Amino acid sequence: PNLTHLMTRSTFAGGIFELYDEANEGDPYDLGGIPYNDLPEQGTFNRNQLEAWLRNPPAEKPMAPDPTEFSQYGRGMPNLNLTEQQIDLLVAYLETLK
Repeated sequence: PNLTHLMTRSTFAGGIFELYDEANEGDPYDLGGIPYNDLPEQGTFNRNQLEAWLRNPPAEKPMAPDPTEFSQYGRGMPNLNLTEQQIDLLVAYLETLK
């Protein structure tokens, strides 16, 4: 996926998960009174959800089962079996994508 400016978005993983705690699951435009463009500075980063998704993506959001031209396993984020240290480093990097 294109991760350019990831931290300026309100959701990730195809819009399934909220990137900031202020985002209202039922209304993607309800950001707890925080203007959308101010989320990276004023919002509460939902680190736990991002870490859980990186730890085991198919458990959080199942992959599409149908094989494609490019993958015999279907579409989606596979489990990369990242260590906790790798997850911490990856999240630290992703936080810089503003």
